[in-house]
Formats: sequence, C-alpha cells, structure tokens
Amino acid sequence: TVIYNQWKQSRDASMLASMGYLLTTTPEEGREFIQWKSLQAIHLISSQDDNVDQVEQLLLKSNTEDPVIQVNLAFFDLLRGDLRAATRHYREAKKLHVTFDTVEEILDFMEWYITFKPSRTAEMHFAIGFVSLIILSDKQLAEKSFALFRKHRDGKYEIENDLINDWISNGHT
Repeated sequence: TVIYNQWKQSRDASMLASMGYLLTTTPEEGREFIQWKSLQAIHLISSQDDNVDQVEQLLLKSNTEDPVIQVNLAFFDLLRGDLRAATRHYREAKKLHVTFDTVEEILDFMEWYITFKPSRTAEMHFAIGFVSLIILSDKQLAEKSFALFRKHRDGKYEIENDLINDWISNGHT
C-alpha cells in the first residue's frame, strides 16, 4: 500500500522498473489486496503491452463484482483497441457504484498514461470521455475528451466515433 501510494503521488516511471523485486517478494496474503494487484498491473503494463493478457488473468481471479476490477478490465480492453468492450466494463463499474475517488484516480492514471504511451492517446481520451459522460455526467468534459479522441484516432474506430455523436446529442450511452 505504501509503495502504491508513493507511485500514485509521483507517477515516476523509473520507480516502476524497480518495483518488480518488491512485487515478487510480497507474501501471498498481501497479494489479495487491490493495491497490490493494481501496482502489479501498472508494473507489467509499463514494461510492455504484451503483458495485457497476463495482467487481465490476474484480475479475473479477483472479485469481478468489485468496480475497481471492472475499470481495470476496461483499461486492458482499451489497450487491445476494443473500445466497446471497455464501455461494457465502465457501465458495470457504474452499476456496482464505483466511487468518485476511484473515478478520479482512473482519470488521473489515464492522463498520465497518455504521456507515458502517446501511441494510446486516442483510446485514453475515448475512455475519459465515456467515463465523464456515463459516470460523472459531465457533458462538457466528455465533449472535450471525445474531441481529442477524434483528433488522434487516425481513421480508426469509425463505429465508436458515430456512437459518440449519438451519446452527446441524445444524452445516453
């Protein structure tokens, strides 16, 4: 928990590289905490995108009725480019009463991830827009994020782009 909070405060990418040893030496009972799982996921994803399936399997062994697990699963869908699957996990997180603190943390993380992996800018802005619209009911932030998604999508995600128009104009997802 202390290490996770330190990383969360600093967002220091070099700190991620040194976490591997600490994560592997954590006793089994400590590995059940969501902070350990989140830190493990962040560590693996930061080392290379190829770890997405490995991390997802780690999270699927957890309680999928936990909204934090749902938002983490959504993130892996984003990395695979499956934006519609990500929206299903965000909707599920909302149904499970995801807290404002959790939403704030995931939005901060996605903003950091854009600087860490600029190649994922479109996907992260899509998610920020969707979360802003469906969970926060912040249409203004959603429109801003969706505009950035459109700017960076490079012709991909046509269906999602069309859905955004409907979500914004009709006020539903």
